[in-house]
Amino acid sequence: MAARPSRNLKNLELQMSQAEDYDDWLDLAHAHDVETGADLWRQRQDSNAYDSRSISTRLARLRRLRKKGDDKGLLFALNEGIHGNMAGMGNPALYRKAMNGTKHLIEDYVAEICAALEYLSPRRFKGILWGERIEFF
Repeated sequence: MAARPSRNLKNLELQMSQAEDYDDWLDLAHAHDVETGADLWRQRQDSNAYDSRSISTRLARLRRLRKKGDDKGLLFALNEGIHGNMAGMGNPALYRKAMNGTKHLIEDYVAEICAALEYLSPRRFKGILWGERIEFF
């Protein structure tokens, strides 16, 4: 039998349902995650729901390539690894546990993908020919 939600948890959920804006809701969602322990779950990389080792390795590779300016290597790494279920990170179970997001590793990985795409996207970028980048994008 599941434990009944605490009074504080019920109060947080009520406040979340009445939040005036997203920032207020997000603050309450964080408090909810602290109350339920979901914040600790988000911090732990390991889970049976996805391959955290693979994501961690890919994240380190993307960061390393972008930092050293290996533009061709970065484009290749992006080309081989952008899809919604990379190493199981599209598993719905990873998005039901916490109110305030999913595993920090997944969020960091997605943020790095975005940063790499933004890095490669300017029209005047000199590292890779425009046509090659257009074909990729």
